[in-house]
Amino acid sequence: MDPTPPEEIAIDMPRLEVGDQTEHEGRENPPCKGGAKEENMWKVIPKKQTTSNLDSDLDLEEPCKTRGVRPDYKYMNDPFPDEEEAGIVDVQEKAFTVIQDDDCNSLCEAKALPEWLEWEQAIKIELDQLKCMGTWKLVEKPPGVIPITNKFIFTKKRDKDGKLQKYKARLVAKGCAQCPGYDFLEMHLPVIRVETIRLLLAVAAKHKLYIHQMDIKGTYLNGILKEKVYMKQPEGYGDGTGCICLLIKTLYGLKQAGREWNHEFDSKMRKRGYAHLQSDPCIYVWHIGEDFAIIAVWVDDLLIFATTINL
Repeated sequence: MDPTPPEEIAIDMPRLEVGDQTEHEGRENPPCKGGAKEENMWKVIPKKQTTSNLDSDLDLEEPCKTRGVRPDYKYMNDPFPDEEEAGIVDVQEKAFTVIQDDDCNSLCEAKALPEWLEWEQAIKIELDQLKCMGTWKLVEKPPGVIPITNKFIFTKKRDKDGKLQKYKARLVAKGCAQCPGYDFLEMHLPVIRVETIRLLLAVAAKHKLYIHQMDIKGTYLNGILKEKVYMKQPEGYGDGTGCICLLIKTLYGLKQAGREWNHEFDSKMRKRGYAHLQSDPCIYVWHIGEDFAIIAVWVDDLLIFATTINL
């Protein structure tokens, strides 16, 4: 039995535009007579638009935009009715930003400023605090050890009115040089959830609780390191012996500083009879009779709720 021959398929031959006439590839002239089918097949294509027909203002050198208009995320979900009022709020937010060129970026730059005496006193206060906390001890450099470096961070502390309060210098270790798995293992720490803060404020309003806020000074200097981390002596304040610092306490800039601080704070709170909630480990509760106290922790900022001032 012979196989069924394939069906014939009519192929519409491509058409090329030449001037005002339309020619067909392989044919000199298109058919001008015929039935309706032929008239539909050989329909004349309109001429393409040339550059002379385009708008004269169009810049041909300008790249074409392939995307739509980008939304202004600044005004999305904005509660204000118009951009004018939103602009006023934006100015108010910028009024309390840090003053430009208010801080210096290095020890050499601080020494070149006319207020170097204030910065030097701030450095002395910082080093005295580190010594008092027992942050490190000086040891001979072990073979093969590459100690991490450090630097001083200088900041001028101002109040809400912009008045200068004090000069602050902080020694920061360059934790970017720490090796994972050797200099640190884990570095995350819990912080209170925003929903929990809202709940505590609602409870405080209902039960008429007293609310205080507390900030811990030298927070990260309280954590105890589990790993051996070596650091060079403070920039510009070495003793000239060639010894390096074996860190005992955590220092600002270390990867695990926040986590070790949280462990230290948690152990101290438990010893004092506080218990943290299972739903939020950053909430500590202590009660005696009908009175109670609640402490909410956000790294080194504490929000304290209590039924009495003495408590």
